[in-house]
Amino acid sequence: MTNLYFHLDRDLNVPLHKQLIIHLKNHILSGDIRKSEKLPSSRSLATDLKVSRIVTLTAYEQLIAEGYLLSKPGSGTFISHNIPDITLGKDKEYLGPKWFKPKTKEIPKAYYARPNVKYDFSVGHPASELLSKVDWKRAWRKAIDKSFTTERPDRSGISFLRGEIANYLERTRNIKCHPDNIVITSGAAETLRLLSKAMIEFNPVTFCEKPGFSIAWRWLSVENNTLNPVNIDEDGLITSELPHKTNRPTMLFCTPSHQFPLGFRLSLKRRNEILEWANHNDALILEDDYDSEFHYDTMALPTLKSQDKTGQVVYFSSFSKSISPTIKIGYLLAPENICTVLKNIIGIEHAEPPMLKQTAMAAFIADGSLDKHIARSRRHYAKLNKIVREKLANLPDGIKVSGLDSGIHAFLSFKEMPNRLLKSLEDKSFYLPHQTDTKPWHGYALGYGHFEQQNLTEALDCLVAEINALYPEL
Repeated sequence: MTNLYFHLDRDLNVPLHKQLIIHLKNHILSGDIRKSEKLPSSRSLATDLKVSRIVTLTAYEQLIAEGYLLSKPGSGTFISHNIPDITLGKDKEYLGPKWFKPKTKEIPKAYYARPNVKYDFSVGHPASELLSKVDWKRAWRKAIDKSFTTERPDRSGISFLRGEIANYLERTRNIKCHPDNIVITSGAAETLRLLSKAMIEFNPVTFCEKPGFSIAWRWLSVENNTLNPVNIDEDGLITSELPHKTNRPTMLFCTPSHQFPLGFRLSLKRRNEILEWANHNDALILEDDYDSEFHYDTMALPTLKSQDKTGQVVYFSSFSKSISPTIKIGYLLAPENICTVLKNIIGIEHAEPPMLKQTAMAAFIADGSLDKHIARSRRHYAKLNKIVREKLANLPDGIKVSGLDSGIHAFLSFKEMPNRLLKSLEDKSFYLPHQTDTKPWHGYALGYGHFEQQNLTEALDCLVAEINALYPEL
């Protein structure tokens, strides 16, 4: 039943029942009250409007006579389903003050909503159907059963979740840490935003992989902080491009386990060189370990954090790649003084992730459901990885595939940007938003984690056929 309220002005010369008729007609014709919807009884409406029942009865009878309403004995009064679809003209929508004309930049193509295409190779989308609904619902039931208080939540995240993450990192990434050195965030982007805000007053010079994670470049360059690119080769970040000595606060952002977007793994030699460089310059290393759970035919390389003897590494990750990007829970591991600053920022901004979601995630880890899900996902992605390896094994000279040792995306690189190929693939319902055109790397990432096996095979067959047809000279 629809609840109605109209302002009836007793100071007007228009009788109250006629005012009510006008209000009802306007709402019916504008679609605010839907066809066949039940109206309150004349007695109830009269009580709500503080008028005599004769006012509402008269209005209803008139509208029934005109065909706007239907009376069903024993059931009530309803909007007629025969009302013509007429929408009254509305006032022009207010778009904000005239002076508000922001100079906004266009959102990069990779961050648009995913289009309805046949072959979607966007990056960062795991196979959501692998998540056990039984396990996930059980975790949420446990969270709902928890008693909540009116106190402000812990700025660093609930202790239950921080403790479970500490245990998880020790058994899966050989990282030994105390829960008090963990801060819960809403994901990698939020982690980078918080870190950049914490560092503003120190105006650090920051080194960042090129090509690299665009969101890191976005946040680490705020407030005119100096951002210096460091090139990538097959062994990962080229450490020889880092200055031997810096004379100001210094940071380095990197993705050593699966470089984004090229997919290379940072060699052990360069890992040691980076740690020595950071120690020599009292620099912070920001290690984004975004999809290290998945590796194939090779052992997982150690994290920089697990090798960090001097506390130079700020380690962070999230559950976006292991479960779903909609989870929106991440975490970082940092020295105490940095954690304190981050907690102050979170407290001032009221930026804590929802407590209920944190509790559910903690329960999901605690009962072993996350470990089971990771194992199930690893087996599934290994099958997809094998398909990608086989289908892209015999590409023409000049085209290389990287990133297949780990993660759920690979990178296809060319000697120059393959614009003709990209246009042809787009016409065949391919979606390839993560493109790189930074010398010497030209090409695009292939996110495959969300594909079904048959669909992936079909997509790669089509891709290889287009490459062979359009670039025979390669």
